[in-house]
Amino acid sequence: MIRIETVGGGVSDFLKSQELRDLIGFLDYERDPFFFDILHMGLTHCRNYALFKSKYQTQFRGMAIMRRRENRQKTETFVDLLYDTLIICENQKLRDSLRRNENELFGLLRGAIFEGIAVKFIIERRFQEEYSWWGDNALLKKVDGEQIIYVYQKDGKLRKKENLDLAGWTDDLGGEFYECKLSPHRFEDEHMNFLRTIYDYIRSKDKEISKNTAIGGITLDTTEKLKSQISPYNFKWFVPIGRDRIIELSKRKIMAF
Repeated sequence: MIRIETVGGGVSDFLKSQELRDLIGFLDYERDPFFFDILHMGLTHCRNYALFKSKYQTQFRGMAIMRRRENRQKTETFVDLLYDTLIICENQKLRDSLRRNENELFGLLRGAIFEGIAVKFIIERRFQEEYSWWGDNALLKKVDGEQIIYVYQKDGKLRKKENLDLAGWTDDLGGEFYECKLSPHRFEDEHMNFLRTIYDYIRSKDKEISKNTAIGGITLDTTEKLKSQISPYNFKWFVPIGRDRIIELSKRKIMAF
């Protein structure tokens, strides 16, 4: 019913970097919500690279003091891993290739880090079987090859939304489709209506499979804040996932919501 094609992006190589793999590996091994709280502070409270660096030695490392003695070293290790992942902002070659300054690159990498974590915890491990497809920054295509898009007007111009942050699909079972945003406030009309377009297409083809398909959003804020943000849309099928649910959902089998 759906085929997924991953689109290469300017930060796609970063998603494969050893620094990011180390950071995600630490989170996956420890599975401690406290580290997601630090991640939230580091990626959403720091809007530019200079602010992140200034807080690195003070506020972030200070959080280690709040922990039991046996966990302090782990907290310091995680903060160092986060720092090592973001220090790539100082890479002049990468800045030049993307035509971004330090703060613009920092903004891109904040989203890329969280997307990489969401891929690992939510999508990747559930769509490895034969006849499964998954991808990030994905184009969704119907079996006949037609692409699923949402066309809308913004600032007096006709635009289209065609890329989805995270997607996974298994024939005859269903799938998962998510927009992935650091903050609930980043879920705008085009994101929500694109998700509705996906939902409407799947439901029109097979109502039973649509019941086994999760379509929603992932945020580094809390699930409740995301629920509140998207409540005006009244999408009963929307699956909200905040940082407080990521660890829990990573343990579940496909579509077990």
